[in-house]
Amino acid sequence: MAELSDAPRETHERPFKAQLEPDVSLMEQLRNAWRQLEYSKEQAAKLQATCDAQELRLAELHRVTQGVAEEVAARRRAEEQLRMVQAQAEHESVEKERRYAELFHLVCQVDQEIAARRDAEMRCQIAENTAREAVRRSQERMLEADGKADAARQAAEAAEDA
Repeated sequence: MAELSDAPRETHERPFKAQLEPDVSLMEQLRNAWRQLEYSKEQAAKLQATCDAQELRLAELHRVTQGVAEEVAARRRAEEQLRMVQAQAEHESVEKERRYAELFHLVCQVDQEIAARRDAEMRCQIAENTAREAVRRSQERMLEADGKADAARQAAEAAEDA
């Protein structure tokens, strides 16, 4: 009986064992598929890291671009302010030149009046000096005339007395 019981068991176990024992090629395919899955996961992780790095770089480039745009805008505003300041300075310069031209005319008139006044003062001084000299000469002539008149009177008195 033991033989009988062993025999059917073997026949029943064999087909069952064949089902339980995987085929080597199927196991190899599973291993290969697992390896490919692991490799794909690694590649996906690497690609994700690369993507994350590129996104960070893109964000940094975006910030730099915004900074550059802000600097360009600030530069344009500064250039516009510079143009406005230059226009204002030029306007003020033209206005000053106009006022200086008007004042220059007045200054020239004042200079002419000062020169005329100095000339008149000098002529007055010369006239005073000439008048003083004329008075001095006149006094000398008067003294001479008085002296001659005295001499003539004395001569006339002496001639009368004689």
